[in-house]
Amino acid sequence: MGDTATKEALEWALGCTDAVRACAEVTRFMNDLASFKVQITCPRLSPILFIL
Repeated sequence: MGDTATKEALEWALGCTDAVRACAEVTRFMNDLASFKVQITCPRLSPILFIL
């Protein structure tokens, strides 16, 4: 299925540490917002989310 990364792609990703970190921070922030939204709309599900 083409799921393997080439050596060039890995070297490029390792060379762009600022971009990778920024992407990770944005993704984490979006995940936190989604979790908060679930806790607000369905408070009874909050304990279940912490187990996962």
